[in-house]
Amino acid sequence: MADAPRKSNTSPLQLATAVTIAAFFLHNGDHARRGLQATTEPVVWAGTALLVLVAVTATLVFTHHPAAPKAAAMTGALTTVGVTLSHLVPHWGPLSDPLHDRHVGAVTYTAVIFEIAAGALLCTVALKQLRKPTHAAAVSTLSLAEQFSADADLTRASDPAAAPRPSSADSARNLEEMQRSAPW
Repeated sequence: MADAPRKSNTSPLQLATAVTIAAFFLHNGDHARRGLQATTEPVVWAGTALLVLVAVTATLVFTHHPAAPKAAAMTGALTTVGVTLSHLVPHWGPLSDPLHDRHVGAVTYTAVIFEIAAGALLCTVALKQLRKPTHAAAVSTLSLAEQFSADADLTRASDPAAAPRPSSADSARNLEEMQRSAPW
């Protein structure tokens, strides 16, 4: 008998975070391969700050902290914009480290573009998660359902042939069951 396929407990946000971590280390490993003396001090410090931001975000994501999607959206956006501005546009200031001035190879360009894409992926997945209905929205929806139920009670009161309404204990059990089975 074949084993049933296992359901993964890895969320899309966790997967995007793992990709971003891998891209960060690939890009910075390439910096180390080329030698840190080839990079300006402000760019090294910006990369260090990004390391801290990625580490904090990863901690929030993998511990399922409620702030994780917001942190991930911010980290993804900063990674995408920061790495793009630092490496792909002409020299513009102290945080600028344009690759075309350094005459680097395909490995470096691949690492940089991978990190930019990973940051965009992280931001997109996080924003998508932030747009999902929250528990508060579910409660609000259930409250709306209760309002419809109250309207139905008025209709039943004017129609003696209508079926009796379930007791409030039944309604409370139904509400608890709906909340337990909600996907969020």
